[in-house]
Amino acid sequence: PSTVWKLRASEGCPQHFWATCTDAQQWTALFNLNLSSSGLVSLPSAIGQLASLHVLRLNHNKLTSLPQELGQLSELEVLSVNHNQLTTL
Repeated sequence: PSTVWKLRASEGCPQHFWATCTDAQQWTALFNLNLSSSGLVSLPSAIGQLASLHVLRLNHNKLTSLPQELGQLSELEVLSVNHNQLTTL
């Protein structure tokens, strides 16, 4: 899993996406994560463990908030959250 560089979830990704994946800490090389149009209603705090993440796309989901752990992503350059239901950042 540490060699994963780019991950794109398909449309209709199950709500339990994170539960079906390996431990996020093992994705040391993950640079680009695209979970757009996946039907997500929340993100787990484990998102903050993706230390190499530069691009995070969460467009067209049902997110109402983002976890504070996003602040731990010191390499993050692109955060795209268009077309969600965000009420706070």
